[in-house]
Amino acid sequence: MFFLVLPVFAQDTITLYDCYTWCDENYPLVKQKALNRQRGDLKTDNIISSWYPQLSLNGRASYQSDVIELSFDQDIPGMEFPGMPHDQYKLYLSLNQSIYDGGIVRARGVLEDNQTETAIQQVEISLNEIKNQLNHVYFNILLLQKNKQVMQLTLEELKKRRKAVLSGVENGVLLLSDLDLMDAERLKLEQQLVEVETGIESLYSVLAELTGRDIDTTRYLALPDEPVDIENEIRRPEIRLYQLQKKTIDAGQRVIDASYRPKIYAFGETGYGKPGLNYFNEEFKLYYIAGLGLSWNFMNWGDHKRQQKINDLQKQSVDVQMENFTKNVNISLVKERAKIVQYKKSLEKDREIVRLRSKIRQNAAERMDKGVITSTAYITELNAELIAKLKQEIHRIKMIETMYNCLLIGGIKN
Repeated sequence: MFFLVLPVFAQDTITLYDCYTWCDENYPLVKQKALNRQRGDLKTDNIISSWYPQLSLNGRASYQSDVIELSFDQDIPGMEFPGMPHDQYKLYLSLNQSIYDGGIVRARGVLEDNQTETAIQQVEISLNEIKNQLNHVYFNILLLQKNKQVMQLTLEELKKRRKAVLSGVENGVLLLSDLDLMDAERLKLEQQLVEVETGIESLYSVLAELTGRDIDTTRYLALPDEPVDIENEIRRPEIRLYQLQKKTIDAGQRVIDASYRPKIYAFGETGYGKPGLNYFNEEFKLYYIAGLGLSWNFMNWGDHKRQQKINDLQKQSVDVQMENFTKNVNISLVKERAKIVQYKKSLEKDREIVRLRSKIRQNAAERMDKGVITSTAYITELNAELIAKLKQEIHRIKMIETMYNCLLIGGIKN
């Protein structure tokens, strides 16, 4: 039976890293990464297509009020000079093919790739913030479940002691008011249990929304083990975002550099028009033109150097932002690690306090059974033990939660 139940139990157990994975897979914001990737791919295809031959079909019909006429002071016998037609018609196909573009197409492609990665990384930062919410919800559920567990054990102890009190009342050792006090304390605990169970159900619903999975109170949340290394280097997604921003600035500078280099291209035009290439022929003719072209904007009046300086200043600004961000992260880590040390010291005291409180409560139970003390005194010791146990569980769970907060603050390694 044990081996039959074990797989079912394992299947119903959820870990914190399961929730991280489901969040990365199912949270609606994840779709934005795919959309950014698709948009970037389409823009890159458009950039690459600008290298392909550019074809265009054009047509034109016009009438000129005046045209070039050839005239001489004296007529030449036997020769007649034609005139240009006033009306002109043309339908032609033009072709342009870049031969050397200074590397601008390649540079624009690299720039677009960096911009796409930057947009995707911004989504990663938003998802990391959602994991902070997930952490808070997950460990709050564990806290409430531990509260429920301790309360249930206390309630069982209270019910057991009620039987002893009832026996004492029947034998005249204890008063009826002692029994009423036990019942009132039992009802108070049952009321608190209802509140805790309602809180657990509410947090499970939030966890299901964050992970996109069907998670209810029948699924067991495992308390994570203490992380081995919380002194890791900073791996936050913001760091990579700053690095991508600097790469994007460099890529933009390469596009500017390429725009100032000379461009060589081939061109061609073929068509049918009146006139053709001979403007003095009034008949419709087929024609074509082909050649090579060169363009070079070599006078930029210092724009290029100024833009380089602007980009250098932008990179320096990104470095300052990254330094400031790293500083703030380190400050947060120092605070969280101080909390961990505090929780560890508190747990050392909690263990001794719980041991002593359990001993005191057992002694009070024996004395109440003998009629030496009232149930009021026993309830006081029982509540003191309950509070001690709850504090111990709270400190233990809070310590582990703080450790995982450190991992999120520093950046969990994927």
